[in-house]
Formats: sequence, structure tokens, C-alpha cells
Amino acid sequence: MDFDKFLAFVTEAHKDQVDQAGKPDADLHARFEVRCYPAINAARVSVVVENCWDDWAGHVGYDAAITLGKDARGVYAKQGVRHRRLSRWRKVFWWPAEPPRVTVAHDLAYLVAAGVAPNYDTSRPIPETALVRLADHWSKADTDIMGNGSLTKYMPTTGGRPEIGPYPEWTAVYLRTMDPRAKTVVLGNADLAGSWPIHVRSRQTGRPMTLDDRPDFWINGYKDGDRYTRPHWKPDRIAVPDSPYTPEGKEYHLSPDVAHHSAKRVGTRGSSRVGQCGSRLVHRM
Repeated sequence: MDFDKFLAFVTEAHKDQVDQAGKPDADLHARFEVRCYPAINAARVSVVVENCWDDWAGHVGYDAAITLGKDARGVYAKQGVRHRRLSRWRKVFWWPAEPPRVTVAHDLAYLVAAGVAPNYDTSRPIPETALVRLADHWSKADTDIMGNGSLTKYMPTTGGRPEIGPYPEWTAVYLRTMDPRAKTVVLGNADLAGSWPIHVRSRQTGRPMTLDDRPDFWINGYKDGDRYTRPHWKPDRIAVPDSPYTPEGKEYHLSPDVAHHSAKRVGTRGSSRVGQCGSRLVHRM
């Protein structure tokens, strides 16, 4: 690909939110990721808000309001957000208006050959009823910020459920069909994976924390009332969230579910402190 021609079609910039004095919020980390498409005179704005600092203050409550453009047009608002510690959320908007949607059907055979996707049996068709059921379930799920979408809040729950497997059921359906309804569920659940308290970012480096950064770091599951809330939002060191980075190429879908979850796994072992022995896992991830 001609890189100059690519830049003429799309550019992307990231900007952390600061106050009028140029200082970031003490507890929350807010970032705007703007992907501009000059050819269609539009921009896609991704807003990410984290409560993930390794020196966190605990759960944070606030009213959320997002405005875009010089005229500060409101695009999202929610009162009384209870932002759990070590969690994050993401909302995406088009400015000034969303362009006509284009559905990209990726070549599954190529993805399989490249080792990106499992070698699914394509001779078994996915019925339309499965896609209708998937879309209907998504329409009734809690898909607002800090919601759980199609995912089970209590990860150690036993028994079979759609998110358990090499890939979740909705991802397998999407790979087999490339249907936009399934893609909506895949990317929606990927955004909502930030709701689980498994995300740790180093304030010193600005990157997902490793135990080389903080060798004595200890994630205590009972701090700030988690003894009460944990039955509802319980992460599991064995379960690793799906990371659908390929369809969108967004850092949010890569770093939180892989690097952040790895930091959480090596930062806990039976509610005890873990030292240097676990740091290699994060580097390999």
C-alpha cells in the first residue's frame, strides 16, 4: 500500500483530557481517539474513560457528559455513573454525522491460513434464526457504559455458556457469516469487557502495568466494598477475555483484554502479594 495515499484517506490522533490548567484528573484517565477521513469530511471519535491507575483511589461516582465540535453539541449523557475501580468504558461517535455504512466481509480462509482464526468447518451453515436470536438478545442486554452486554458478570460461574470456548459464540458466528448484526455484538461486547475490574495502568509509564514496574503491587479483592460487590462482578484468573482486534484495529480492543488482564492475573494469587516471578507473563503477552 502507498503510505502517502493511505494518509490522504485516514489519519488518527490521540489526546488525553486535561483541565484548563493543563492537568489531568487525579482519579480518572480520559482519552479522545480521533480517526479522520478527509475524503468523506467525517471523523470517528472514540472516547475512553478509565479508573485504572495503579495508585487508584477506589470507586468513583460522577455524571458523564460528552460534547463534540466547536458548538459543543451533546452526544452522550448519563447521570450517576458508578465507575468501579480497575475498569473502563468506551463510546464511539461520528462527527458531524455518520456516513453510509460499509460492510466488509473478511476472507475467513485467509484468516485461518494466517493463524488468526480457528479452522472452522464451513460446510455447516449458520441459520438465519441464529442471527435473529443473537440480535434480539443484544437488543435486550445492558449495553450502556459499565454494563455487561452478553457476558456473564460472575466469571467463575460453572456450566456451559456462549462466551466459553476458543472464541465466544457470537465471534464464531461472525467469522462464519460476516453478518453486520453479529459484528455489532462482537464489538459491543469487546467494549463492555472494560467493565470488569481487571485493568491496571501504570501512572508512571502510561502503559498497562507490569510487575517490573511495581514488584510489590497487590490487588486486594476486598478493598472499597468489593467483598459485597464481587459476587456480581467477579473476574477469573483462568478466563482470558476475547480480543477482537482484527476487525477494527483499535488499541482499546488489544491492550485491555490482553495486557491489562495479564497484569491482573500476575497481580493476584489467592489474594496474596506476587513479586517478580509473574512479570515475564506480561512481557510475553
